[in-house]
Amino acid sequence: LSSNLGAKQVNDALRDKIGFSDGKNPLSNKQIKAIVERAAKKHFSSEFMNRLDEIAYYYPLNDEDLRKIVNRELELLQDHYNNRLGTRTFMLGVGQEMFDHILKTGTSPEFGARELKRKIYRYITQDIVQLLNSNEIPTGSVVLMNRGKDDETVVRILTDYSELPDNYWFFDRVFNSSPPVVRDEDGPDDEAPKRRKKKS
Repeated sequence: LSSNLGAKQVNDALRDKIGFSDGKNPLSNKQIKAIVERAAKKHFSSEFMNRLDEIAYYYPLNDEDLRKIVNRELELLQDHYNNRLGTRTFMLGVGQEMFDHILKTGTSPEFGARELKRKIYRYITQDIVQLLNSNEIPTGSVVLMNRGKDDETVVRILTDYSELPDNYWFFDRVFNSSPPVVRDEDGPDDEAPKRRKKKS
């Protein structure tokens, strides 16, 4: 038996407290448990409650949990390209500003990661699809994607791994998502960033 009893009350309490949590759950697990128990006792009879052997509680995700989910979804996207392209694959790099923007717009303590896949598609996947369809991604290259002005995705393609910047998240497991040394993000003149304006 599963139920969303207490979910509305928990979400109402979260809305009142979001912004004062420093990245942690604004409600403690004890507070959430008490809210859910009150809702369950109000909805079910005491006879029914006494028949339950155990109650499992689901708690809102905190900032660390949500970051792990974003990281995992981007790892899966890299795995998808590796499996689809084989030896013609590339390495995806997502800038810190883009990562934080996807985290902010695609997740929340209240609703979890419901919008995450949609935001990743909007800011990452659709640009890569266009680049692949136009054969603009060389085999073994690095595709750097960051957030630009006016909600643009700024794309830069590198063929020299020694130029990898350290303010990017990398998702090829060979690199263990560990960014190397810092480099000039603008790069030389012949590698000017490509700007793609997003559709609303």
